[in-house]
Amino acid sequence: MNLNEFKDIISDFFSASYWTIVLESDILKIRYKDTEKELFLCEQEFNNIYNRLQECKQDNYYELVDEAKFSYETIVIPDSTRHIFDEELSIEDHVNHVEYKYGKASKELMLSMILSKETSSMMRRYRMRAPSAMRYMLESTENMNLIDFLSDMVLRYSSLTITTNSTTPIEKYRMYALAYTYTYMFNRQVSMSLYDNTQISADLPRHIIGNKEFDSPKKFYDAELISYYNEAISSSIPPHRYLSFYHILEFFYERIFSEDQIRKAREIITDVSFSYKRDKDIAKLIKSIQQKSNEKDIALNEKSALSLLIKCHINQSDLKARLIDRNGVEYIKVLNNKVSFSDGNPIIFSNDETQFITSLTERIYKTRNSIVHSKESFVDEKKNRKYKRIRDDQELLQEIALIQAMAEIMINEESKPI
Repeated sequence: MNLNEFKDIISDFFSASYWTIVLESDILKIRYKDTEKELFLCEQEFNNIYNRLQECKQDNYYELVDEAKFSYETIVIPDSTRHIFDEELSIEDHVNHVEYKYGKASKELMLSMILSKETSSMMRRYRMRAPSAMRYMLESTENMNLIDFLSDMVLRYSSLTITTNSTTPIEKYRMYALAYTYTYMFNRQVSMSLYDNTQISADLPRHIIGNKEFDSPKKFYDAELISYYNEAISSSIPPHRYLSFYHILEFFYERIFSEDQIRKAREIITDVSFSYKRDKDIAKLIKSIQQKSNEKDIALNEKSALSLLIKCHINQSDLKARLIDRNGVEYIKVLNNKVSFSDGNPIIFSNDETQFITSLTERIYKTRNSIVHSKESFVDEKKNRKYKRIRDDQELLQEIALIQAMAEIMINEESKPI
């Protein structure tokens, strides 16, 4: 592709009603009507950027692999309401020799985005609805490079660049990138996701977030769990936030329940008193692992799975320490009280592990049901066990801190060292 062909592509974005576009003396010039402000792009610069882009390996228009530099760059989408666009973060994993750089996307990746059909379609929609905004953006800048203008003022994409010390498959780069998004979200409490074809947006406003340093990712994480975590972190609706964290726990239910059934069956058949020749022993085995299909028992199984998850994976000392670290010592007093809207049990932190497991199971399960089944009831004892927006939002925020800590423990349990 040459600069003249690029001019034809970009002309579709700059409406002829408002802009003049000319290519003269090997310089592409774009001027908004009635102003002296001008965007420009030199042919030599365009060729350099385009040639570097061609040297990179691409599976998608929103990610690049530079095999010569052992680097990978991909577009990432942080929380659109609390992000500073020009923020730059750089962290290094000295153990695994991986460097992560987060900031504005490179010109090569931006050119790839601009040339893609998906982004071109989005840019045309932007042109149709925002000519005055375009003029305002141009007036607020000096004469500037065309690609910089589109990058900084229109598309405003951020990217994550990962550099290793040897040739790395693209799938492993993606695993590193996913690990970074979770590490970022966990430490910043701001949503971040990897770009994909479903995230075409005409406008990505970037606003305020304070700096908070954190280390490089140390583990690979399950993509489905990170998607739930991102959904929770990005939501401003408390019940949606709570249920997204709950889905992370729910992810493990079938496995934990099956593992428990296998354990029980193994205990029976390896017992010295068991004989496969005796019908009563076989009947005992069947009864112990039989799963009922009626709705009541399915609900009981889900609650049992939650209890098993807590028993196997949630250490009360670890949970308590996490909650105090993020919410302060006073927060534990909140957990010593019932959840008024769900009648959720006070949590009993005790040397008796059974009390802790039972009380935490009841609190989580009752609160979850109160949100999911938040319908009006005419039965007196059930009237106050339904979650109501506005009335109960503040109390639910306190419960979100609890289930978030549990979700983070489970994400960590499912992770693998980098």
